[in-house]
Amino acid sequence: MEIPQNKAINIEALKNENNEWITEIYLMADELEVLNMRLGEVSKLVKEKKFKAQVEHFQNQFIRQKEVLDIYKNHIHKQEKNLNLHAKNGDLIPEKMDINAHQELKENLALNRKINLELKQNFYQFLEQHY
Repeated sequence: MEIPQNKAINIEALKNENNEWITEIYLMADELEVLNMRLGEVSKLVKEKKFKAQVEHFQNQFIRQKEVLDIYKNHIHKQEKNLNLHAKNGDLIPEKMDINAHQELKENLALNRKINLELKQNFYQFLEQHY
């Protein structure tokens, strides 16, 4: 959603976007859990030192990605509380309210999607090489 300059923004539109992001974050977190379980299964089958180092690398990446998702989730919930406070005063966000945080979060989530996709692709390549 492009945020117009000096315009009042519909709170419901921002809240809907937040809800979409939360749903997406939960889906990504679930997917990371599945990938991590798969990694655990594969790691039991191969004992090579180089392989174990790669397993540890992916474990660390999955943990870090989960932490990042939790951070985004917390940011979205804080933003949601802020939006709810403004909703009590009417259906539009006052022009004076700084909505740059919403736009920044949107950009960060887009970047995170790319990182998550790259991580999955690397993991699937790893599985193809070793399993």
